[in-house]
Amino acid sequence: MNMHLLSVTNTAYAKGRRPGFYFYADWLPSMGFTPGALVQAIPEPGEMVFNLCDDNIAKYSVLDAQTKQRGGKLVQVFNNSEKYKQIPTLLVSGQFIHDAGLTYGDSLIAKYEHSHIRVRKLPDTVKVVNVSSIQEQNTGKPVPKIRLNGEWITVFGFLPDSLVTVSSEPGVIMFQLWNEGAENYRELVRYARQNQMKITQVKECSGRDKLYPYMMITGSCVEKAGFVSDESLIASCEQGIIKLQRLDFIELGF
Repeated sequence: MNMHLLSVTNTAYAKGRRPGFYFYADWLPSMGFTPGALVQAIPEPGEMVFNLCDDNIAKYSVLDAQTKQRGGKLVQVFNNSEKYKQIPTLLVSGQFIHDAGLTYGDSLIAKYEHSHIRVRKLPDTVKVVNVSSIQEQNTGKPVPKIRLNGEWITVFGFLPDSLVTVSSEPGVIMFQLWNEGAENYRELVRYARQNQMKITQVKECSGRDKLYPYMMITGSCVEKAGFVSDESLIASCEQGIIKLQRLDFIELGF
């Protein structure tokens, strides 16, 4: 299956910020979404649809009126420069995204084929997490990094200063709250060593005049799971537990 993960963010515009999301991917041209291509973005209940418009458009104003009548918007694919490379990008933003039942922070899954992309919201207990990389101080070698950040982690009990155990095995990383409290830190260290776990802590970082909770793991813990930089993962959440794994699109109902 041709699938892609993304999230609704706040995009800047002249009068402030509004909900939006974008496809920033090298697969866009192979699906017909080349730079300059005109695309219909149409909201439907619980999802959004992107249709590539035919090159033989009789009149732009007619197509624009038809698109607006369906509550949508016409957008164009453009080139986004990163590290001197031109990356095809499809960006959509605006209030009409709410008409599809989508809002800031929602995790999305997209199914794409030639000339057509369909985007659907993932369940609230499922989040998209991206693997990035960080440079190792001693060797300068890039190592994989996973950072879970945002107020959504607090919904599942991961509050600032909480201690967390991290277990790793092929295809899975598990974050679990340590409920015994910091006063039993020695016990936590002993427990983690016995079970070959890592220990991390929920910290806070500032952004837009606000503090946001986050926790991070790097290196061998990520490598043991087999996850690599630039890979997208699914975080399945419940109270006190966050489980990272690769996508299972059938399980997600798409």
